[in-house]
Amino acid sequence: RALLQKCARALAMQVVAVTPKYLTVSSIPPEVAESEKQILRAAMLAQQENPPPGTPKSNKLLDEKIIERMLEGKMRKMYEEEVLACMEFYSAGQLGLEETEEIKKSPKVADVLKQIETKFGTPGSCQLHDFALLGIGMPATR
Repeated sequence: RALLQKCARALAMQVVAVTPKYLTVSSIPPEVAESEKQILRAAMLAQQENPPPGTPKSNKLLDEKIIERMLEGKMRKMYEEEVLACMEFYSAGQLGLEETEEIKKSPKVADVLKQIETKFGTPGSCQLHDFALLGIGMPATR
C-alpha cells in the first residue's frame, strides 16, 4: 500500500512538472496522430529538397520505407514527450523497486507500473485511467 501511495504521489508530481497531453498512445485521437505524421512527413521532404546551409543536397529521393522508419522514430519521440505512459518515470529510483534492465536504461511510466503489478502478483491491477491538471487561474486540462 505504501508503494502505491509513493507511486501515485510521484506520478502526480510528474504530471504537474511535465504537463503531458495524453494518458496513453491509444488515447491520442486518430486525426491528431495522422495530422502529426503528415506534418513530419512534409518537413522531412522539404528538408530533403532544401537542406540546411552546409549540408550537401542529395539527388536521390528517400525510399518510402526509409521515410516510414524515420516517421516511426519521430512519432516515438513525440510519444515520449506528450504521453504520460511513454514518459520516463523521473522518480522510479525512489520507489524501491528492483532495477531490471528495462528500468535501468529508461524507466518508462508504463514499465514501472507493470513492475508494481508483478511485485503484488496482480496483473492488470495497476493502470492509468485518467489525469487532470488543476491550477489557480487556469482551466482544468486532461
